[in-house]
Amino acid sequence: MFKQSLTAIILATTLVGCGGDNNELAGNSRGSITISGGALIAGTTLSASVSDADGIRNDTLVYAWSTGVTGSSYTITEADEGTILSVSARYTDEADITEGVGASTSIILPTLDVTANVVKGPVSGANCEIFAVTDTGAAATSAQAFAMSNAMGSITFTDVHFEGTGLISCSGGTYKDESTGVMLDAPALRSVVNVVEGSADMPAPTYVVSPLTEMAVQAAGSDLSAFTELAQAINTRFGIRFDTTTVLPTEVGAVPLGAAGALDADRYGSVLALLSQLDADNVDKNIAMLIAEIAADLADGQFSQTLLDAFETAQTNLQTVSVIANDIDVSLLNIIGSAIGYNNTPVAAIIEGMLNGTVQHTATEPLTGSVTVIDPNFGEDEILAQTNEPLSYGTFSISAQGDWSYTVDVDNETVANLELGNSVNDTVTIASIDGTTANIVIRIAALTQLVKISDTGNDTGEIRFSVNNLRQGKLSASFSKDVTLGSDGNVKDAYITLYGSSGSSSEALIDLRIQGSQTDSDGMPIAPRFLVRNTESAAYPGEMITAPFVEEQFYTVELTWDLDAAEQLTLNINGEVIGGGSFSTAAVVDPDFTDINQWFADGVKAIQFRLGDNDRTIPFGSFYVDDIAVYSDVAGTTSVFEDDFESYAEGETLDGVGSSYNLAIYSEVVVFDVGNGTDEPTPAAFFDLTAAISSDATEALTGTVTVVDPDEGEAFIVPASFTSTFGEFAILENGAWTYLLDTTNSIIAALVSGERETDTIIIESVDGTTAELMITITGVGGDIGGANKVAVIIDTDATDTGELRYALGSNGPLAQGQVTVSVKRLDDELGDGDAFITLFNSATNNDGAILDLRIKDDSFEVRSPSGVDTSAATVLLDTFMDIVITWEYPNGNLEVNPLVTVEVDGVSIVAEGFTPDNNSIGGVTHVSFRFGDNSGVRPETAKFTVDDLIIYSDKSGNNMVFADNFESYVEGDSLDTDNPASPYNSASNEVVVVVE
Repeated sequence: MFKQSLTAIILATTLVGCGGDNNELAGNSRGSITISGGALIAGTTLSASVSDADGIRNDTLVYAWSTGVTGSSYTITEADEGTILSVSARYTDEADITEGVGASTSIILPTLDVTANVVKGPVSGANCEIFAVTDTGAAATSAQAFAMSNAMGSITFTDVHFEGTGLISCSGGTYKDESTGVMLDAPALRSVVNVVEGSADMPAPTYVVSPLTEMAVQAAGSDLSAFTELAQAINTRFGIRFDTTTVLPTEVGAVPLGAAGALDADRYGSVLALLSQLDADNVDKNIAMLIAEIAADLADGQFSQTLLDAFETAQTNLQTVSVIANDIDVSLLNIIGSAIGYNNTPVAAIIEGMLNGTVQHTATEPLTGSVTVIDPNFGEDEILAQTNEPLSYGTFSISAQGDWSYTVDVDNETVANLELGNSVNDTVTIASIDGTTANIVIRIAALTQLVKISDTGNDTGEIRFSVNNLRQGKLSASFSKDVTLGSDGNVKDAYITLYGSSGSSSEALIDLRIQGSQTDSDGMPIAPRFLVRNTESAAYPGEMITAPFVEEQFYTVELTWDLDAAEQLTLNINGEVIGGGSFSTAAVVDPDFTDINQWFADGVKAIQFRLGDNDRTIPFGSFYVDDIAVYSDVAGTTSVFEDDFESYAEGETLDGVGSSYNLAIYSEVVVFDVGNGTDEPTPAAFFDLTAAISSDATEALTGTVTVVDPDEGEAFIVPASFTSTFGEFAILENGAWTYLLDTTNSIIAALVSGERETDTIIIESVDGTTAELMITITGVGGDIGGANKVAVIIDTDATDTGELRYALGSNGPLAQGQVTVSVKRLDDELGDGDAFITLFNSATNNDGAILDLRIKDDSFEVRSPSGVDTSAATVLLDTFMDIVITWEYPNGNLEVNPLVTVEVDGVSIVAEGFTPDNNSIGGVTHVSFRFGDNSGVRPETAKFTVDDLIIYSDKSGNNMVFADNFESYVEGDSLDTDNPASPYNSASNEVVVVVE
């Protein structure tokens, strides 16, 4: 793409610092910043300058570039090419207002060397220019670079500053004519090329400028964007079907024909030799005149008879009386002659195009496609037509031009009985006029469009929709579940759930679990099964509701409910009533249950299909759902919701505006197709591939990489031990690894706080899949100028809450402990939205929270129990508050709820503490700081700030298990898992490190 000319000065919108818009209310003048310099290319030094009408205290002015460089100037490097550079400045003006301003450049342009060859024979001494070509197809007015060809016709343009379509134009110079051996003046030659920046693995091509490329440029005229299409048409008439701008032709007579890999080059060179003989045979015309004549003659796609006769004579003379008569390949010239049209010596055709296709087994419209015949023999580039040819599962037709159609025989017994996702093949043989044959394979498949639910991120995959308070009704759907292998190596469940007023699955009317192979608490294997959640509990008053399940098979479920009946539910799978009849809801097992009207007084409110859990991802396998129907009566006569997913575009994610679904997470509409039955080896998936270590660490860092692979026996690491860039590394078959940092390394020894290096270590699973383990080495010590770094959480993402979450991992669950932290939030004038400090158990939801402390504008609030009096503590807006939280399970018993205390700035909310009334059993596993909510957004000025976080494994605060004062990070660091130096959980979102 052609990049426009550079601007030397780039202005930016001013960003006012901590004071926000209140600065303007106080009469403050906004500052501004400019970037000045030359062309935006490597080697240019850019300068940033800040101005403010209120004046600037020079000792407070600090510049920072997006590359990490500080100071008012920055010299562009090659590493910056293709990026946008930004600079920010922070200062205090004479009005005592601290401000921040920023500016950005446009894209930094590349600096390239572009090489080419000018040929008609090699052209020596040609004066060449290279131009960028604009989006309108015109060459730019000014040339990017100039060069002169050497004796071999080679040119090199230096300091070219664009990528994309370019025009190389050459004039002057001389060449040795192939047919006569005489030195001649070269014609003007041009070529349109695709300029790219190469790499060590894939170098940029050396381009070619020749009579054939000049013909295409002349044909294109003022619209050079048509060059490629026109060049293809012209080249085809010479039997060339490759890119003549990147293949260097063989110099016939100087280089022998027939070398290995030189087929295209030999053909190209032979065409140029034929053009030389055509020139030699026409004493009244020079080569430039012949190029123009041929380009004009081919405007209708064919040669005139006059030119055909001239070419035929030229071939005869080239192979008999020219100075290279003994060097040419007569058989190659015959093929070229066949393409031109004067020599019809039989040459086998090539049949290309759509030689296979897939059609739905119920399709009434034909499947269509086309093929192309490539045959240099004049008049033989057609197909022998067939009409309504009967095949095993349908009929086939094809025209002489290669357009074909296939119509399925929907009444065929095999076709009609295909199971969903399966297929059969029909094969038909086609032939060109010269008898060359090819096969077209038609796959007839039982396909359907449905929703595919996966679990590839921080949340459970699901679709959920609302219904209008149905006290009775019926749900029907079809579904299939793969072997859903999670990142922890366990097969994960899918669920179909009916909710009342509670959003907890344990308080649902029914939570139907679709389970793969697993083991029970005693380690005994459990075969795949359907299980209605909590009916296996000893507290459930009826029999366990379960049935066998087969993975990768489609089932039809019919679920009816009547909340006025004693046994409210009936579950039918593939026509069989599970459990022998109706049964009562298992919500009665929930410790909060009182009676059926507690959560279902109004009836069913929402229906959910979900996969997996919040703690792990599922790299292999999905949950497929189709043909959802909901009725407001048990008989299924009054429909209130239907979706067969056929109306969506393939790939649609169901979460757009106007969607029928309240939630659609990791879900997309796909065409369900099991393929042709061929099982390919599955590459392994790796997890836990990041770690961090301080630059002064003398003890070995340890960790474990998890490898998951559905192929039996392949979920193992290839053991290895070696010296890495900055240390010694060893890994075992089970993924356990150790890393000993070389603190004597000069680069590591020089690191200070805020700096880091990365040691990238390649590991391999037994199936040959490789992954990169990234160990981040963070600097310590050094002068950090007294600046205080903090974590700032915002909420501008409409799909998720802003959050900083730490998972205790092997340090949890904690039966007792203490958290100390400093936090502050801004008031509603600067951005609304409440903040939360939450201690989760392994369920990581509010129902299982040990503490969910809400920080409002003017007060604190505890979620559970809801009646806690928090009035003793005061919320101070835009001011750090010191929070101390303790918890203790009585006698270490994790099966009961704990005692919790909260202290704010030394003031206890409840002196004796309080006990949650939810399901906060199991101990603390995660500590979370949240801002906002999943459905709304706040302006970027709304912030929740966290500093000096410490987690202890005892109430007294003696045994520290985690601490972070955020000083080891670089300003602007994300604390999401996209930063290898972040120790925080994958649920972290929209949280960065800033300098206070």
